[in-house]
Amino acid sequence: MPRAESSLVAKPLEWITALVIRFPVATMVVSGLLAAGSLVLAQTRLQFQTSRSSLLSPKSDYNRRWLEYADEFGEQDDVVVVVSGENRQAILPVLDELAERLKREPKFFRSVFHRVDTAKFQAKGLYYLKPEKLAEIEGFLGSVRPVIEGQWSALNVGGQVAWFAEQLGSGDPPRRRPPPGRAVRPRPRP
Repeated sequence: MPRAESSLVAKPLEWITALVIRFPVATMVVSGLLAAGSLVLAQTRLQFQTSRSSLLSPKSDYNRRWLEYADEFGEQDDVVVVVSGENRQAILPVLDELAERLKREPKFFRSVFHRVDTAKFQAKGLYYLKPEKLAEIEGFLGSVRPVIEGQWSALNVGGQVAWFAEQLGSGDPPRRRPPPGRAVRPRPRP
C-alpha cells in the first residue's frame, strides 16, 4: 500500500529518480565529475584549524582580548608547572633541576621563567600605595628632614621635648606627627 501522505520533497525526489532511471550513463558521468571536483577542492582548499581561537566566537570579549594579546606577544602557549612537597627546602632543588632541563630543550620551551628577583619590585612599591598613605609618608619625612640632612641634634632630649611641646600646643590629634627620628609603625588593617 503506498502512503497517502506526501511531503514537500516527495515530488522533487520522484522527478530526480525518474531522470536517474532514464539517463543512467549521464548520471554516472555527472556523479564522477562532482566527486573529482570535490577531491580537487579538498586537496587545494581544505585546511585544518588547530588554533584554539578558531573554536571561539570572534565576537566574544574574551576571544577579542586573546587575539589582541596574541598580536602583541605572539601565539606561544604558556605552561605552568606546579610542584608539591613536604616543605620548601624539598621543593627548591626539584624546581631548579626542572628549570635546567627545560632550558636544555629550546626547541620546545622558550623563555623559561623560573625565579623572580623581587629587589626590582621593592623600588616600585610606592606606586601601589593610596594617596592618603603617600601623604602620611610625606608628612613623616618632613618631620624627620633635619635628621635626614645630618642634623643629629634633633634627636637629643631637648629636641624631643620641643617636639612634644609643639604637639601639645597644636591640640589637633589627627595631625600629630612622630618626633624626629622615630619611625611610624603601620596600623594593622582589619
